[in-house]
Amino acid sequence: MNQPLLDPVEALSRRFAQSATVALPPLEKSDTQVRIGFRIGGTSLLLPPGTLTEVMSPIPTYRLPNTPAWCLGLINVRGNLLPLFEIHKLIRENPAKRPQLLILGSGAEAAGILIDNLPFSVDLPPTGTVTGRPGSHSLLESHLGEYWRHEGEILMEIDHLSLLHRLVQLMET
Repeated sequence: MNQPLLDPVEALSRRFAQSATVALPPLEKSDTQVRIGFRIGGTSLLLPPGTLTEVMSPIPTYRLPNTPAWCLGLINVRGNLLPLFEIHKLIRENPAKRPQLLILGSGAEAAGILIDNLPFSVDLPPTGTVTGRPGSHSLLESHLGEYWRHEGEILMEIDHLSLLHRLVQLMET
């Protein structure tokens, strides 16, 4: 039943048997790609594949003087100060009663935005459509790329980095 314990020196000096190598079948190439999406008002947005994200409940925000109302201030995420934006105010949409905090990116390119609900994941074809995309708010329009129709909803890919850079430009004017 129970085997006696080995002396530590003996246990560390034992040779381990190599396990047999098992050949795994090649991975099948998928016709879909998992994408992360979120909603701001009536707009459903998708992040580019591989975008680093983190979701949090709203945390204390430290207002910055002389900043627009849509720049809520700075948040402290594990010792890193990140700007927090409420895009709803820019595109004149009402925020959700219980918004979630979505951290986008990492390092110097990281920022937080308030979104309506928890993000969602969806399997979509790797490429969407670029022609005939429905219009969106002018602030978002130049940062949108491909779009997909999925379960009666239009999901638009957003270049979050260019949007964040645009928000910084708006703050400087």
